[in-house]
This record gives sequence, C-alpha cells and structure tokens, in this order.
Amino acid sequence: MFRKILPFCFLFLCAASLPVMFDRAFAQTPKNYDKGEEPNIDLFTVNWKDAAPKIIYGSLEVRDLLTRLEGDPLHPQKKGAVLTSVRSISYGALKPGASTIPSRMFREQCIFYIVSGKGVIRSQNAEAGLREGIGALLPPGVEFTLSNTGKEPLILYMI
Repeated sequence: MFRKILPFCFLFLCAASLPVMFDRAFAQTPKNYDKGEEPNIDLFTVNWKDAAPKIIYGSLEVRDLLTRLEGDPLHPQKKGAVLTSVRSISYGALKPGASTIPSRMFREQCIFYIVSGKGVIRSQNAEAGLREGIGALLPPGVEFTLSNTGKEPLILYMI
C-alpha cells in the first residue's frame, strides 16, 4: 500500500510548490503581456545527468534536480530553482557495497524514495530493507545510515 501512496505524496509535494507561479502567470492579461518578459522555460527543468554531483553523508552522490526559489517565480535566477515549499528534490546514488556515515538532519526532515537497487537503512536499534518502490521518512534529529547491499547502485530520490 505504501508503494502506491508514496508517488502521490511526491507529486503532492511538487505540486505544493507551484501555486505561487501559476497565480502570477494567470494574473497577467493580454494587455500587459510583454514578449521580452516571457519566462525562460529552460530554467524550469533539469536533467539529473546535467546536474553537478556532490557527495553527502560521506558517500552518497547527489544531484539537485529542483531547488528553492529565489525571487520571481516566473523568472528563476538559476536552472531548477523553482520550489517554494520544499528545499530540494534530488537524485542520489550509493555505490555497491558502500555505506553512508552516521548522519542526522536538524530542523528539517527528508524523504528517500528508492528507484532501484537493494540496501538497508539503520537508525538507532532499528533496521529496514530498501528496494524499488520503498520510501523512508526521516524526521529531524534522527541519526541514520544507508547501506547498499546489492551488486548495482542504490538509486533514490530525496525530498
């Protein structure tokens, strides 16, 4: 059941970031439309392959797909900076046999949604298996580690 609900939660979080942008877009009338002010649509999308990789939690390679909006919703300052309610949506990969260092987030929570691969998430004395379609919600302050137990990269999305 969770496997069916998580994609809807993901879409809901993405959709929650769009009202400001749509309110402003639909508020324009043909009378005040200026072709020079048209939004650059290329700034609203990011291919994970084009996003710069960074390493977090010791060994998790992450590429930010969408990040927090700065300024005008119709004219983002940088590619993918369009979110209003979520800090970021990222693509992550953990190499086979790799584990993250014990980590925790402060003042924010994180959702991991597994796309492919196999692994384990550990927190204090608890452990849960990870595989395609599984999601994990990490509340603020909870220490955790991710481990890839498979022979292929553990691929996930992070919100």
